[in-house]
Amino acid sequence: MAALAGRLEHDPEMLGELGLAHELVEGSGPEACFIELADFLPNPDHSKYRSFGSLHVRYGKSAHGGPPRRRLVYLLPELDWIIDVLAQYFSEIRPIFNPGRLPYVFLTDRHGRLNPKRVAEDFADLVQEANLPTALDLHCLRHTYATHMAEWGYDEYFRQKQLGHAYGSSTGIYTHLGSDFKRSAIRLALARVYGDFKQ
Repeated sequence: MAALAGRLEHDPEMLGELGLAHELVEGSGPEACFIELADFLPNPDHSKYRSFGSLHVRYGKSAHGGPPRRRLVYLLPELDWIIDVLAQYFSEIRPIFNPGRLPYVFLTDRHGRLNPKRVAEDFADLVQEANLPTALDLHCLRHTYATHMAEWGYDEYFRQKQLGHAYGSSTGIYTHLGSDFKRSAIRLALARVYGDFKQ
C-alpha cells in the first residue's frame, strides 16, 4: 500500500484512474464488495472484452427502504485496459486466497467477502499516506467516473443508468466538468458533422 500511496503523491491524477478501475467493478465501494464471479458478463457486441464486457450489479443502493436496485454496468471502451488487470487478478492474485468454490470476486484471507467499512478505512489510509486531501473517499470515485463519462461524450441517460440513479438530476450533481468542457463538446460536434475538421 505504501508504494501505491507514493505513486499517488507524485501523480494525483492516478486517483482518477483508480476511480475508473473501481467503476468497472461497479461504481461505489459497498457494491463492489458483493460482486460474485457470475456477475461478470460478456458484451455480445464486442467479443474482445471476453467475459468482462459488463457487470451485473445485484446489490445497488436501495431507495426509500426498498430492495437493492439491480443494473447492468457496461465496460466503456475508454477503460478497456482494465480487462488485462482483471485477467491478471483472476489468474495470479485471487488464487492466493485459495477460494475453492467460493463465488466472491474479492476475498479476505478468512474466505469471506470484503467488508465495505474496511475497504473505506483502507482507502482513507491510502489517501493519507499519499498526502492527498482527507476529504477524498471512495464515493469521490463515483463522481470521477460520472465526470469522465460526460467528458467522453456519453449521453446523460446512459450515464444515469450506468450509475444506477433514478433521476438525471442526481447524475448532474455527480458531474464536475472543467471550464474547457464546452470547447471540447463543440470540437466533437464539428468532427461529427464535418468529418476530419481542421481549424
